[in-house]
Amino acid sequence: MKVEVIEVKPLQQQYARVGNVATLFDLGRTKTSELINAMEKNKPWSEYIITINERAKLVRVDAFEAYLKSIRMQ
Repeated sequence: MKVEVIEVKPLQQQYARVGNVATLFDLGRTKTSELINAMEKNKPWSEYIITINERAKLVRVDAFEAYLKSIRMQ
């Protein structure tokens, strides 16, 4: 029997809840919520947020990072 060795790459989390985004980026939960609400109001960024219900949202992690970089340059 021939065994083939393959490379295993770690998966990167695509979406996260507000609290997990705060932890990933070392931000407070309140500030993270403010930033996500601001993202939601801007047309190009709003597509990266999934609202589950009035208290739960999922945010695409790479889009949140790009949003942070874009507002820091302004």
